[in-house]
Amino acid sequence: MKSDYEETFALQRLFEKWVVKEQWLVNEEAIPLLLGSDPTTDFLNSEYKQLQVKVNTAISDGKLEIIETEAGSAIKPAAIYQWAMTNRLELPMELVNLMEFVLKSILATSPEPSSENQFELASVENDRHQVLGACLAIVANFPDECKNAKGVIKTEAILRLLAKHSDKLFAGQLPKMSSTAIRDLVNQWLQKLK
Repeated sequence: MKSDYEETFALQRLFEKWVVKEQWLVNEEAIPLLLGSDPTTDFLNSEYKQLQVKVNTAISDGKLEIIETEAGSAIKPAAIYQWAMTNRLELPMELVNLMEFVLKSILATSPEPSSENQFELASVENDRHQVLGACLAIVANFPDECKNAKGVIKTEAILRLLAKHSDKLFAGQLPKMSSTAIRDLVNQWLQKLK
């Protein structure tokens, strides 16, 4: 059985191999990767089938643009990642970190970024800023409720208060982030100075 570190390292290496590719085959590569599975292994399960329905519906509705290749229908990794983030899918943090890096550093230098992609990137980044700002407001206004008995700030306490006060904090415009993505983001920042 793999330790958490070994599992994280294995996922990191898997995604490093795939994020550099120009396109992913929709069913054979993109969907397994969004689920944190290696496309070269057996990945057919109920999660796969549910996500496949969502992706195919998005393609049918024109929300995802596919590229027809000899191998089958393909999609640009950035496009399906942005679609997944916009639709609040829970993605492996290793994939999120790498895709954010690619989108910010590599794709940001491309000569003609589409205005639609820039808008979606700005939206994802804005959601992250909103969540972090809301967490700051929670910690500032409810410091004792955010700590455990030893005085350590706990992610779960912040998330509980975030849910409780979401109407005031987000003015009815909830960020398009999954609960796992929010938890991972808060944990990431809480661990920075440890």
